[in-house]
Amino acid sequence: MIGLIWNGMMSFSGGWFFVAASEAISVLNQHYTLPGIGSYVAAAVSAQDMRALGLAMLTMAVVIVLVDQLFWRPLVAWADKFKLERSTSSNPPKSWLLDLLRNSRIPRFLSSLLAPIGEDLRWVLLTWFPPANLSNGVPQPHRGGIVCTQKVTNITQVMDEFHS
Repeated sequence: MIGLIWNGMMSFSGGWFFVAASEAISVLNQHYTLPGIGSYVAAAVSAQDMRALGLAMLTMAVVIVLVDQLFWRPLVAWADKFKLERSTSSNPPKSWLLDLLRNSRIPRFLSSLLAPIGEDLRWVLLTWFPPANLSNGVPQPHRGGIVCTQKVTNITQVMDEFHS
């Protein structure tokens, strides 16, 4: 696994633990509670309500599994192609969600839906922050950028077909 993703997973889990722990704290005999799973667990423990504590633990387990399946596992499977190891793993990471997204039309549909917004944003940014190749204050297309973008697009398409 790539170190950056591993560190992200550890930071996410550590941050979630800290947030849950800080939702119910006592400072100088003052008790502060914020809405969340941490204050729910603290209230269940102080009331000795095992049913509520069990439900809180079940909720945390469901959230952990959902975050793993819907965020971390697809990210790990996608990032596996960037490994710089000489030998390939006999069990490369897999993700049902990543496979579903790769085989669906949703990303292409969203891309075609958002493309006009991207073009408008590009025009606004070029107007506000003009490059050196301006003619009468109107942004002109930079041929090198178009060629470079096309080559990068072609390379990524070839790599996606190779990894599929």
